[in-house]
Amino acid sequence: MKSAQMVMDHIDRKIYEPYLITITADSWAADVNSETCGIDRNDFSIIQGEDRISLDGCFVIIHGTPGENG
Repeated sequence: MKSAQMVMDHIDRKIYEPYLITITADSWAADVNSETCGIDRNDFSIIQGEDRISLDGCFVIIHGTPGENG
């Protein structure tokens, strides 16, 4: 989470509109303006109420098993 927060803190927001997405064994969730939103795994869009946010890219940060040793 610290590595993801470092990216969120330093990404150029004049160019990018970043969303922090947390994936655990039990759920996928996005933080949108301090609101926890679900993820549609069919198209990897963020579901915010009646709206959907489509993503253009992904910056994957993973540590531990299976990240560094996979």
